[in-house]
Amino acid sequence: MERQSNMELLRLVAMMMILVMHMDYGAFGLPTAESVENAPMTTFGRIFVEHLCLVAVNVYVLISGWFGIRPKMKSFVRLMLQVATYSIIITGAFLLLGKTTFKIGYVTDMLIIGKQYWFVVSYLLLYLVSPILNTFVEHSSKREFQWMLLVFFGFQFVYSWIFGLEEFAGGYSALSFMGLYLLARYVKIYENDNDNERRKTKDENESSHPDGIASRFTALRAGSKFGYAELKVQVWLRRAKGSSFKNPFKSFKSLTRFSFSKLLALYLFIAAITALFVFLAYGWKGDTIGDACAGIFAHYNSPFIVVSSLVVLLMFSKLQFQSKVINYLSSSAFAVYLIHAHPLLWDEYLNLFPPIYAKYPNLLGVLLMMLVAVIIFFLCIAIDKILSPLRLPQGGGKPSGRKS
Repeated sequence: MERQSNMELLRLVAMMMILVMHMDYGAFGLPTAESVENAPMTTFGRIFVEHLCLVAVNVYVLISGWFGIRPKMKSFVRLMLQVATYSIIITGAFLLLGKTTFKIGYVTDMLIIGKQYWFVVSYLLLYLVSPILNTFVEHSSKREFQWMLLVFFGFQFVYSWIFGLEEFAGGYSALSFMGLYLLARYVKIYENDNDNERRKTKDENESSHPDGIASRFTALRAGSKFGYAELKVQVWLRRAKGSSFKNPFKSFKSLTRFSFSKLLALYLFIAAITALFVFLAYGWKGDTIGDACAGIFAHYNSPFIVVSSLVVLLMFSKLQFQSKVINYLSSSAFAVYLIHAHPLLWDEYLNLFPPIYAKYPNLLGVLLMMLVAVIIFFLCIAIDKILSPLRLPQGGGKPSGRKS
């Protein structure tokens, strides 16, 4: 089945957001109380743009949950080869040009165990346990599914977002990814379920969607050793559903029925409110409180970021169109992350932007920086198209999609 271009466009937009996010706080650092006082409009604009783009990583994971991960060994090998290819080529080029000396860290990055590629490590674990998550999805009732999400995100928001529990790592973890995956599965399965408890059990789009790494993998199954734990969870959920606690998903359901324009307005509103809160924290309380608020509201497991990410996913699900160009470009979106976030290129990317804004400290400078980011975006895609024959081809010789 042909890729759904609305979600492939979302994949491209999310990757562009990552470039812009790194261009903002990454290249220029956090705002300061001094910048709030001396250049309030510019500083608020920076914070607002950052909060618009913070949804990008979560969106990538939600896309996986929207279609469902069906892993297969060939896709797993493709991902490993893609990361290794860029690590070898970039590191080799820097060594040949004499711009670096060999470090053992380059080997760890190539093996995807370095900190720079944290997303790949977290996504790989999600990928490997997805059959277990899918087993829960397929064998749980709608009510049980709701309680699972309520318990997971309630626990994450309280213990991780508020109290800083390290296991969730502020949303930079496979554990948080699993929650996002289940959230998207729930929304996709029940989004059109209005008055009954009957859940869809088949979705041809999911089973046949050629989503690169998110493909069918028959070699891995939820083994019997997980059966007892799953049974205990389901027993607990069945007991919980008999309680008098008000179901929060009744109000959540209306969100899926919003039009594109309403979802867009909600997305902009959440970003504006959180940006304003951070902006005022710097203005009233100084850098210490401001930095703390900026960090808290930038965590990927923040309820504001999670809700905004879901809103963006639903927003693009309202679009209905097909584009061969979009589908072709999106299959290389993940390469943009692998190239610009490589340890040897990371500082090179960040250092591109301060000189531009220093020379043009106005709207022209902002537009020029955006132009540079767009050029890098398409340059990385072009590089991936050139190098793609070096990796395992996907079935039928078509360009493969990738998770990021």
